[in-house]
Amino acid sequence: MAKIGRPCHVKDIAEAAGMKERYVKEWLGAMVTGSIVEFDTSEETYVLPPHRIEVLCRQRGHGSTAVVSEAVPAICEVYSDILKCMEIDGPKGLSTLVCEIGCSSGTGLCRLATDYPNPRYYGIDISQSAIKTATSRADAANLSNVTFSCADATRLQDDWEAKFDVVYCMDVVHDVPRPDILLEEIHRILKKRWIFHHGGY
Repeated sequence: MAKIGRPCHVKDIAEAAGMKERYVKEWLGAMVTGSIVEFDTSEETYVLPPHRIEVLCRQRGHGSTAVVSEAVPAICEVYSDILKCMEIDGPKGLSTLVCEIGCSSGTGLCRLATDYPNPRYYGIDISQSAIKTATSRADAANLSNVTFSCADATRLQDDWEAKFDVVYCMDVVHDVPRPDILLEEIHRILKKRWIFHHGGY
């Protein structure tokens, strides 16, 4: 962006960097939120202001204060992995298994299945009517990578032992009669290198 030196659309920035447009858009969102990059809402363009270039880019020789900002990725092991994913010829996505416990009518899971099609998604809920709605939603969107089923989250399938890479739920754990049993089941169905996310109000 410093080399471009003018407001640009996401597509132009991605092409100049040789990176995937979707990933660049997500990154730009974080940069705008952090008041590093500026966004013009009317033109939908992004620009890196000149006064920030000096501290972020070595365009003024080795005396630039950019050396400080360059130290951040140097000490962050995940930085290079993220950069590789953003590249045009980088990984296309992980073939992971994801389970949402308490998926309700499937709005969130169908959105994930649409935006990130490589993983395989499973949604469970104790409400039969909610699962019926979720299944209809997936069918209407022609989603073949998501499956919904009615089940008690404290008594999940025996063959789900160490099955999932990611399990998440929203406003569920604190609402069940035995959260301890639910958490034990979640631990059982997760693989050894696992991710569990619980959100709530």
